[in-house]
Amino acid sequence: MNYKQLHLQLLLLLPILLSSLTCSAFATTPVEFKNFSIKKQINILRTELETTKSNSFEILLQTWSEKYGTLAFFPLIAIAKEKNVPDQKRYIALMGATKLATLLNGKDNIKNFVPFLKDPSWMIRSGALNALKAANESKLGEAVLPMIYDPALVIRVQVIDVLSKLHPTGTLKALISSLEFSENYNKQGKPLWVPEKALLALIDLKPLLTIAGTLSGTISDLERLKKKKNTHPEMREKIQKTINQLTIN
Repeated sequence: MNYKQLHLQLLLLLPILLSSLTCSAFATTPVEFKNFSIKKQINILRTELETTKSNSFEILLQTWSEKYGTLAFFPLIAIAKEKNVPDQKRYIALMGATKLATLLNGKDNIKNFVPFLKDPSWMIRSGALNALKAANESKLGEAVLPMIYDPALVIRVQVIDVLSKLHPTGTLKALISSLEFSENYNKQGKPLWVPEKALLALIDLKPLLTIAGTLSGTISDLERLKKKKNTHPEMREKIQKTINQLTIN
């Protein structure tokens, strides 16, 4: 290879070399990230969130976890609160914080998810429910109880799952209330997913109902609902099956 050919190849490679040098020079290391102000940390994560080319947010979450560790928790919570950020991006930030919360392993950090239960976006409320379910803190589950009347059906379905796992004080009343909530039925009175899940949850909670001495009262409530004039035949059948499961030894 003569000088002119070598010179030409170097000219062609120069932009690539400069690009790689620029990236490495301005790459954020965990040590640098730790020393940045919270505002700058938020800006860095927001930029990465907005410029990611991956179709899978799981890859981005893994990158944050490996690159910044628990240092990214509070900046991600802050991004999730930003109403000017698209809901999809806020949701990813919230899921990133959820992933890191399991590493932090502290109740005080888990409390940061509770305000999101009242967010206007059903997507963010769903993310908050996922976070509290993963934390498995029964006391924090009490904040979920009012969501049994959430305007979004998909959230009400999810609430049953969360209460079934955390069963905070008031779970039984909430489950019975979900069976009576008119929004959980179509115009013909046919149940829409939530009542069936609530009935299954009652069966799963049978040991706790027995210990608490509320099993007979629960069966009485179910009998009352079954006898109501506007109870759909399909619902009557499901209620009776539940009663049978609760009464057998």
